[in-house]
Amino acid sequence: TLNWFCDDHWRFDSFSRTWAPAFNWVVTTHKSVLPKYSTLGYKNVIHSQWACNHYLYKKMNMPFKYDVSFVGQPFGRRRKTINQLKRDRIDVNTWGFGWPSGRVTLQEMVSIFNQSKINLDFPEFSRGERGIKARPFEIAGSGGFVLTEYLEELSDYFKIGEEIECYKDDGELVDKIKWYLTHDDERQRIASRGYERVQINHTYQMRFKDIFKIIGLS
Repeated sequence: TLNWFCDDHWRFDSFSRTWAPAFNWVVTTHKSVLPKYSTLGYKNVIHSQWACNHYLYKKMNMPFKYDVSFVGQPFGRRRKTINQLKRDRIDVNTWGFGWPSGRVTLQEMVSIFNQSKINLDFPEFSRGERGIKARPFEIAGSGGFVLTEYLEELSDYFKIGEEIECYKDDGELVDKIKWYLTHDDERQRIASRGYERVQINHTYQMRFKDIFKIIGLS
């Protein structure tokens, strides 16, 4: 048996550490908890990562409709950051529970990724922690340009500045949005490289191929 723990960044101590011994193998998306599993004496832990379901997230070659888009809830600093962008006269569109535009379907979200010149990702969880989520893989896997807050671990999966782009504070976010909105060729080159990287390395098919090899099922 194998279980995929995707919330280890905030509930390893209250949940995963109790349930892990019930499984032959476990997967965690958070590198920082690997020493904690070792401390438990649990050895059959695999560090993997979120990915893209390439059967759902597709490059559709649609004309651009939006300058900047974000799909997700407005918790943490997200609303403040979006408001700052609007004060800087950046045309940013938002969807998700808690925004005036409301929620969208998965298919609508994929269309938004395709129709947006810049797709924002905020790697902040509802409890305040930060970490890699599925969204960069899903946006890039849809052919979209990803602009996300910098996390060191992202460089394990993408070439930053070549396959996705990152910012370190709100000021840099504003500057990079304005730059990439006026440099179409470079923005689209990065989006194209990001798309290729996801198709080669970051689909769930590839994730589970690697996992099954580790546990001896392939």
